[in-house]
Amino acid sequence: DTMLAAAKQLNDDPAWSDRVRFVFAGGGKKKSIVEDFVAKHDLRNCVLAPYQPRDRLSDSLSCADLHLASLLEGVEGIMVPCKLFGIMAAARPCAFIGHPTSELSRVLQENEAGTTVRQGDREALVLFIQSLADNPELAHQLGQNARRALDTAYSREAACQQWQSLLEDVVAGKSSSPAADPAVEKAAT
Repeated sequence: DTMLAAAKQLNDDPAWSDRVRFVFAGGGKKKSIVEDFVAKHDLRNCVLAPYQPRDRLSDSLSCADLHLASLLEGVEGIMVPCKLFGIMAAARPCAFIGHPTSELSRVLQENEAGTTVRQGDREALVLFIQSLADNPELAHQLGQNARRALDTAYSREAACQQWQSLLEDVVAGKSSSPAADPAVEKAAT
């Protein structure tokens, strides 16, 4: 796992072992893998925490300087980790571990709210973590960019406006769907 490999590299580097902490919170299906890896490699820079109560979510998200999110490659057109929007609400940057064409990657890049690294690219993740640790102003700016994007492009009002526009297009017989294009329909027959 890219996150665990990055944690190990930073733990094993005397210049970084006390500067960066990884907090793995929750109880997902990979929890035992994380626990075993942390124990096996004696990762003193890792903290394992249980699920946090919903009423503490804001505090939990705000305590990190950087959030990590991952998505297995191959499901990028199907899923978007919903944790991204909580991270954006907390005005924190995000390092996404996954495919660069995924929706999460697009959101981060378009809004300058973080970065994307490929699965297995431990070195790129470590370099990004180190760059933010060395430049807290950059981390702050990326977080502010995330919050600004949430408040504008991803607000309830923006979502309702997009939904209304889509419905108006459907009622008017317009669609951006290739299936609704007569040329596509004719080519399919």
